[in-house]
Amino acid sequence: MPSLQAEFGWSRATVTIPFTVAGLVFAFGMAPAGRIQDLKGPRPLVIASAVLSIVGYGLSAMAQNLPWLVISYGIIMGAAMATGYSAAVAGGLKWFPDMKGSATGILVGGFGAAAAVFGPIAHFAVAEFGWRNAFLILGVVFSSIIGLCSFILVNPPQGWRPAGWDPAKAQGIRKHSPEYTGYEFPFKTMLRTRQFWLMWTQYILILCGGFSIIVHLRHPKLTLFLSNSRRYCFWRILSCSH
Repeated sequence: MPSLQAEFGWSRATVTIPFTVAGLVFAFGMAPAGRIQDLKGPRPLVIASAVLSIVGYGLSAMAQNLPWLVISYGIIMGAAMATGYSAAVAGGLKWFPDMKGSATGILVGGFGAAAAVFGPIAHFAVAEFGWRNAFLILGVVFSSIIGLCSFILVNPPQGWRPAGWDPAKAQGIRKHSPEYTGYEFPFKTMLRTRQFWLMWTQYILILCGGFSIIVHLRHPKLTLFLSNSRRYCFWRILSCSH
């Protein structure tokens, strides 16, 4: 972020605009991506995520103005996150219908932990090679890793159940799950329920709070009393918690 400010003379608020757009595209791209996952499986989404990642990072590395970055990083990279995230989370829930909460928690936790792992690596790459070359390096690395995942991620066979699990014997709130009742809300019906909008609003507010802190965490005023080592430690803890 400081590199972009130094090269283009932008304010910190201006630099975060592509990141904001990426978050919006990610949020609103999840629904169609999830639908594709149901119809075609995770592989097309993972391949799309790999292609969008290398294209988004590559174009961002050549950016000369803000609209360019908004399109390359905000829109294209936001779409890459939405497709990759939907493929992993939706697929994981289908493999573990007996422990959906745990599976979701672990998969979503990986999203936050990735920032803690790759954040320092990205910071090092920017410091050593410049932000443009760092974007190219990250694009190649992420696209390669995601591309390899396309050979691994598949949906379970139709009617698949974990060994020894019988949805008819589910207890507590699980008795209301689609596996037990045999009923799933159609998309339009879901949009008319109060529960959906309450959960959606809660999720948006939580993510807005988390991302708004993470994106500005390196600002000196937010970590005024922390040394560099403690600042990195604090950033990693917050990323994992997110």
